[in-house]
Amino acid sequence: MTGPRSTARMAGSVRTFDAFRNPGFRLFWPANFFANLSRRTQMTLLPWMVLVLTGSPFRVALVGFFAMLPMLLLGIVGGMLADRVNRRALLMSTQSANVVVSVTMTVLLYLGAAQYWHAYLAVLLVGTGGHGSMRTPGLRMPFGSSRFFTARIDSANSSGRSTS
Repeated sequence: MTGPRSTARMAGSVRTFDAFRNPGFRLFWPANFFANLSRRTQMTLLPWMVLVLTGSPFRVALVGFFAMLPMLLLGIVGGMLADRVNRRALLMSTQSANVVVSVTMTVLLYLGAAQYWHAYLAVLLVGTGGHGSMRTPGLRMPFGSSRFFTARIDSANSSGRSTS
């Protein structure tokens, strides 16, 4: 049966949490949630660190500037890269690079060796790695290609970003 009625029937049969029936998505969602939580925590703590170290609101604002610079400069390149390479490998490599940057900043802070410019470098690197994976719609494709299933994956991902 095809046509608008069968499409409406299919849309009604898909439940809100159907995406979680996929075992890969059940692993991906919490990992994505904690990656977003980490990034938001970092974007709170690094400007605060710069303020404590420098007392300069201008230098604090530069943290946000360097965080957004990769999106401005690499937006198109990131989209083309996501279309041409293995999306799973891209996601794994960018998330791994983000972990390395976060651990490095944590060690520098723990040792008392952090300088304000380390915050600029950290957000620039995280932004460069994060832009390739953060907004790439094709990364969800291994979980399902039906447009109804894809809509549920988008909703679940959005809720994960919002709650983190």
